[in-house]
Amino acid sequence: MHHLAGLDEEAASQLVEKILQNCQATHYREDAKQGEALRDLQKRLAGYPLALQVVFSNLATKTPLEVLIALEKGEEEIDLGKGTGDKTKSLFQCIDYSYRQLLADTQKLLLCLAPFTGVINEGKLDIYTEKLQQQPVLAELPFAQWETVLKKAKNWGLLTTHPDVSFLLLHPLLPYFLKQRLQDQPESKEAIEVAFCQYYDRIGKMLNSFFNKNQARPTKEGLERVALEYENLNNALNLSLSNKMSFIAKYLPLYNYLNIYKKHEVNVSLCEKIESHLQNYTEEALQQDIGFEFVDLFLNLSMSYLLLKKYAQSEEYCWKQLKLLEPLINSNQKKRYDMGIVLAYRHLGMVAREQKRRDESQYFSQKALEIFIQIDDKVDQMAVYSDLGLLMASQHQWEQAEDFHQKSLKLCEETKHRYGQAENYFNLAYLFQDQEKYDQSEEYYQQALNIYEEFDDKLSQLGVYHQLGMIAESRNQLEQAEKHSLKELEMSIVSGNLYFQAEAYGLLSSVVLGQGEQLSEQGKMYRQKELEIYEQLGDVSGQANCYYKLGTTAMFENQPALSEEYLKKALEAPSEFESKDLLIINYCLGVATEDQGKLEEATQFYQQYLVIQQNLEDGVDFEIGALAMTAACHYALKEYQKALEYYLRSNELEPNDVWNLRRIAFCYGKLNDYSKALEYHLKSNELEPNDVWNLRKIAFCYGELSDYSKALEYRLKLGQLEPDNVQNLSQIGFCYSHLNDYPKVLEYHLKSNELEPNDAWNLGQIGFCYGELDDYSKALEYHLKFNELEPNDAWNLGQIGFYYGKLNDYAKSLEYYLKSDELEPNNTSILEEVGSCYYELEEYQESLEYYLKSNEFGPNNALALVRIGLCYIKLKDYPKALEYCLKSNELEPDEPYNSLIGSLYETMEDYENALKYYLKANDVEPNNVDNLNEIGSCYEELGNYQRALEYHLKSHELEPNDADNLDKIGLCYDKLKDYPKALEFHLKSNELEPNNAWNLRHIGFCYGKLNDYPKALEYHLKSNELEPDNAWNLSRIGFCYGKLNDYPKALEYHLKSNELELDNAWNLFRIGWWYFVLGNLTEAKNYFEKNLTFENNRFSLMNLGHIELCFGYRESAIEFYHKT
Repeated sequence: MHHLAGLDEEAASQLVEKILQNCQATHYREDAKQGEALRDLQKRLAGYPLALQVVFSNLATKTPLEVLIALEKGEEEIDLGKGTGDKTKSLFQCIDYSYRQLLADTQKLLLCLAPFTGVINEGKLDIYTEKLQQQPVLAELPFAQWETVLKKAKNWGLLTTHPDVSFLLLHPLLPYFLKQRLQDQPESKEAIEVAFCQYYDRIGKMLNSFFNKNQARPTKEGLERVALEYENLNNALNLSLSNKMSFIAKYLPLYNYLNIYKKHEVNVSLCEKIESHLQNYTEEALQQDIGFEFVDLFLNLSMSYLLLKKYAQSEEYCWKQLKLLEPLINSNQKKRYDMGIVLAYRHLGMVAREQKRRDESQYFSQKALEIFIQIDDKVDQMAVYSDLGLLMASQHQWEQAEDFHQKSLKLCEETKHRYGQAENYFNLAYLFQDQEKYDQSEEYYQQALNIYEEFDDKLSQLGVYHQLGMIAESRNQLEQAEKHSLKELEMSIVSGNLYFQAEAYGLLSSVVLGQGEQLSEQGKMYRQKELEIYEQLGDVSGQANCYYKLGTTAMFENQPALSEEYLKKALEAPSEFESKDLLIINYCLGVATEDQGKLEEATQFYQQYLVIQQNLEDGVDFEIGALAMTAACHYALKEYQKALEYYLRSNELEPNDVWNLRRIAFCYGKLNDYSKALEYHLKSNELEPNDVWNLRKIAFCYGELSDYSKALEYRLKLGQLEPDNVQNLSQIGFCYSHLNDYPKVLEYHLKSNELEPNDAWNLGQIGFCYGELDDYSKALEYHLKFNELEPNDAWNLGQIGFYYGKLNDYAKSLEYYLKSDELEPNNTSILEEVGSCYYELEEYQESLEYYLKSNEFGPNNALALVRIGLCYIKLKDYPKALEYCLKSNELEPDEPYNSLIGSLYETMEDYENALKYYLKANDVEPNNVDNLNEIGSCYEELGNYQRALEYHLKSHELEPNDADNLDKIGLCYDKLKDYPKALEFHLKSNELEPNNAWNLRHIGFCYGKLNDYPKALEYHLKSNELEPDNAWNLSRIGFCYGKLNDYPKALEYHLKSNELELDNAWNLFRIGWWYFVLGNLTEAKNYFEKNLTFENNRFSLMNLGHIELCFGYRESAIEFYHKT
C-alpha cells in the first residue's frame, strides 16, 4: 500500500485555490459561514492531495457547508469517485478494498472508529473499549484484536503515527467511509455514538484539568492535547446534544482553549449552538445536573460577550443564569448552586464596571467577595480583588486600586498560583502606567514578563512588550520604544499572531512619527501596514482606529481635506471608540471642515464633541490638549463660560502658555469681565512685552474698565511701535476724550485725519470732540463731512440731529433724527429724540406717538416712560400720565420722578397718594424746598395742620423769603388757632408781596380773631381793592363793620357777598341779624328762614321766636323757642 502523505499548508492552499477556480467556487470565501466551512474542510483533509481533489470537486454543485455536513454524517450526497475504475482516482474504492481484507468481526471493530476525526488517542483506547463493551449490541466484538486491526490500517495508510506517539492520525476520508458503512446498522451506530460520548466525558475531564483555576496556566503540552482532540471533542459535544446527554465535560476544554487564545467570537458561536438545544431537555432534567451545566454555559457566554465589549448581552446572560438557578435551589448540590450565584454576582460587577456604573459594580463585586471569603475560595477571591482593583483604577482611586491588586497578589503567592502572580504584576504595572509612574510600572511589567517566559506564553509576552513600548514612547525614549515595538513585531510574525503584528505596526508608526518630519513617510507606511492587517482580519474596529490615526496625522500636517476623509471613515466604521478618542475625532473634524469653510458641518462636529464630553463622568482627567480642544469647541459655539472653565484648567497645568493666557482673556472679554480679561492679557504681556496685538487688547480692556489713563499708557506704548497706525491715533484721542483733555483729543484725531482724511469714524470723533468743547457749529461741520462719506450711518445722523438741537434748530434736528429712524426704525434712543423734538416744537400728539414707539422696543426705560407721562400732562390726560409715571417709578423707585407722581395725584385731588410720593421724594432729596412745600400742602388738604406746619417751617429754614410759604405757615397757625403766630407770618409775607389779596384777607382774618377790628377792616378793604368780587372777603368786611357798630355798612357788604355766593349759610344769618338790629323784622325773618334751609341754627330759631313775639304771634313764638 502506498502511503499518501499530506502537503504542507502553503502547497495545500495553492491546490485548493486551483480546485476552487476550476469549480468556479472562489466566491464562497467572501461569505462568512461558507468561508468558515471551506477552512474547516481544508483542515480536516490534512493536506492529502487526492482527498482535496475529490472532495473539493463537489463544490461545483454543492456549497462548502453541504459538503462538510455530508462528510460528518457519512451521507452519500457527495461524489468521491466511487464510479470510476481507476483506483488512483477513487479513494473510496481504495479504502473499501482495504476494508474488505479484514474478517467480518474485525470490520465491525474498525467501524467503532467512525465518530473520530483527525486523531485517535491510542494510549486511551482501553477507556474507549470499556465504554464500547458496556453497550450490549457491541459487547461481543473482538476487542482483543485492536492491535491487529490498527496495525493493518497503518499498513494501508489509513492510520499514521502522530509526532506525539500516543496519538494516531486518521486518513481524512476514513471516518466518512466508516460512517457510510454504519448507515444500514442503526443499532450499532447508536451504541458506538453513546460509547464515544461517554469516552469523551472521561477524556474531556482529563483535558479540562489542564485549565483548573488552582493551577497557574495550562502547560504547552496541555494546550497541544486539546488542539489535537478539538474536533473529536466537538463531535462528541454535537452527539451529546443530539441525544440529550450531558455535554459539559466535552464543552469546557473547548471553551477554555478558545479563551486562552482570545477567540471570543468563536466561543460565542459554540455557546449559542449549545443554548439552541436547551429547549430539547425536559424540565425535570433541567432541575438536575443538566440545569447546572447550562448555568455554567451561560456564565461562560456572559464572559465571552464581556470580552467582546457587548455589555448588554453579557448582562442578559448573567440574569438568565440566575433565572436558571431558581429551580435548582432545592437540589442536593448546594455548593454548586451557591457557586453559580456568586459567579453571576462577580460577572454583573464586571459588566457594570465596564459600563461605568461604578456603585453597582462595587456592590456586586463586594457581594461576591463576601461569599468567596465565606467559603474560603482563595482563587476566586483573588479574581474579585483584581476586579475591584480595576474598578478603583477607573475612578482614579489609585491607592485603593493598588491595595486590591496587592491583596490579589498575596493570595496568588499563598496558593502558589504563579500565573495569577503574572496577571497581578501586569495589572499593577498598568495601574502605575496610568499614573505616569513609569519606573514602578516597568518593574512590574518585567516581573510579569519573566513569569510569561517561564510558561512560554508568547501571547502574554507580546502584550507586555507592547506596553513597555508605550511607556518608552510616553517618556520620549523613542529608540527604546522602537526596540520594544520591533521585538513585539518579530515575535508576532513568528507566532503568526496578526493582531499583535497590527498593534506593533501601530506603535511603530506613532514612535517613528514622533522622531521628526524626516520619518513621516515611514511612519505613515507602518500605519498602512497596520490597516492592511486589520482589513485582512476583517477587524472593522482596528480599521477604524487606523483611519483615526491617519486622520489626526493629516490634520497636523495641515491637510484638512485628507484629514476629513480619514476621520469620516473612522466614524463610519461600526466600531466602539473610547469617549476620549471620539472627542478628538469630532474636534479634528470640526477643525478640518472649518478650515475648508464648511461652517455648518464644523458646527455639527463641535456640538457632537460637546455632547460626548458632557456624557463623560465627573472627575475624568483631561490632558492639556483635550482641555484646549474642549475649550475651543465651546468658544467656536459661542459658549464662552464653558470655554473659560476648560482654558483655566489647562492654565493650571501649564501656566506660562502665552496662547492659552490670551484665550482665557478672550473668554473673559466675551463675558464682559474686563477686569479678569485684563489680568490675563497682562500675564501674557509679561512673557511677550512687545506683542502689539496684546498691547492693543490691554488698552481695550482698560478702556472698557473706564481706566482711560492706563488705556492711554498702553496706546502710547503701541504708538511707539506703530507711529502711523491711524486706528491707534484715533484711539489715543478717544482716551484723551475720556480724560476731558479735549485739546489733546483734537490733536490726535486731527493727526489721524491728516493720514487718512476720509476716515468717517475719525471725522465723527472730531465732531464729538468739538461738541464737548461746546463748539456745536464745528461739531456739526465734521459730522456733516462724515455724512457726505457715509450718508446712511444712523449713528452719525443722530449726532447731526443732536447738534442741530443744541443750536435750537429743532426742525433740522427732527429732519436728521427721522432719517436715522428710517435706517434703524427700532432704535429706542432715536425714537426718544424724535419725540423730544416734537415736544420742543409743541406737537405733543406726535411727540407722544414716538415716545410710545420707543417704549414698545425698550419698555423698561424709566426716563422714556416719564416723557410719555409729560406728553399726557400736556394733553391734560392725567390718569394716563399717572399710569406711565408709575411704571417708570416701578423701574427706578429712587429717581426724582416721585415728585411728579405726587403732583399728578395732587392734581387729581388724591392727597394721600400725593403725600406718599412726595415723602418718597423727600427721602431722596430732604432739602428740596418745593417738595417740602408740597408735603405741607398735602397735610393741609388732609387737615393735619401740625404736620403741614412742620414741613412748611423746614422749607422756611432753607428759603426764608418765600412769600407763598410764609402764607402757608400763617394759614397753618391760623388753623391751629395760634393767631398771633399766624399774623406774624402773614405780615412777613406781606412785606415781600404787599399786593397779595389772599394774604391781605388772612391778615385781616387774624386781626379779627385778635378783636382788632379796625386793623382787620383795613386789610380786608385792601384785599377788596385788589379782588372786589371775593365773597368771603366781602362777608369779613361786613362782619368787621358790624363789630364796629356800623350796621348799615355791615349789611351792605354781607348783601354784596350774598350776590356772589347765594347759599352761604353763615352770610345769610349775618344779613338776617343786621336787618333785625336795624328793625326790619320782615327781611330779618326772610333771611333767618333761608339760613335754616342750610343749617339747624339755634340763633336763627331764637331770633324768629323774637320776631313772631313782636308780631304778636305768641304761640308761633313759643314753638320756635321750643325748637331752640
